[in-house]
Amino acid sequence: MNILVIGNNSMIGKRLINQLRNQGIYNVFTAGRNGNDLDIYIDFEKMDTKILNKDIKVDVIVHCAASFYGDDTEGCTKNVIINSLGAIQIANLSTKLNCKKIIYLSSIFTYKHIENEYYGSYGISKKHGSDYLELICKNEGIDFVELICAQIYDEFGEAKKHQPLFYYIIDKASRGEDIIIYGDLDVTRNFLHVRDLVDIIIRLIDSEIVGSFPCCDLQNYSLSQIASIAYEVFEKKGEICFDSMKENIKKVYIPTDRIKIFNLVNYIPQIDLYHGIRLIKKNLYNK
Repeated sequence: MNILVIGNNSMIGKRLINQLRNQGIYNVFTAGRNGNDLDIYIDFEKMDTKILNKDIKVDVIVHCAASFYGDDTEGCTKNVIINSLGAIQIANLSTKLNCKKIIYLSSIFTYKHIENEYYGSYGISKKHGSDYLELICKNEGIDFVELICAQIYDEFGEAKKHQPLFYYIIDKASRGEDIIIYGDLDVTRNFLHVRDLVDIIIRLIDSEIVGSFPCCDLQNYSLSQIASIAYEVFEKKGEICFDSMKENIKKVYIPTDRIKIFNLVNYIPQIDLYHGIRLIKKNLYNK
């Protein structure tokens, strides 16, 4: 089976490419802006696509790339170009490559819900990209799968730029320092380890499953629970304090119907938050 991974330098893309190649049963092709072994050059911001490997044939495309600009005018514009119009580029590319299936990685930030205070430029543009891609896939007879992912983290700190609060808590706990949470709300989060996400994607590649599915860990955690787990892992003590003089940390809507995808692919996430933070301790702090 021939797989094209778009977003070859992203945290998820790199993990997926390595794992697919290690299994030895897939022909893996890559697409992105940078890299020595690119089969397809694609720059969403410039709306530019070049097929460098003329012999490429693709059964499944996995779209891991995205932009995370802010909510100002410039950020909105870039997110629309990369996340929304970029999805149309992927659809056009899939028809040229006679692709049979597209797996699209989205985010729980796309939910327009009263509890999702992160619903902004990024989420809107990703949702529009999903809608466009699903429409074109339907018209072209291409199978479409969307994973609406929780916040993704890893053990090497690559996700730190997207999950700064999570890694701030871990860093403070690693030194036994007090953890200050802005506002007076102990908001809830859901974190899925990238290794579990990659395993789910691979199972989808080999399946006939289509549709849109939340892809979150089965367990939610409040910020104070995350801090307590981090202190436990590092065998340190500190106070968890709420600073009511600061603005409350934003809430995130976490869907409740998240067991369906696990039942379909016959897989349950293997790395709970305790073991995930242990992996972070081992790879980031025990050096």
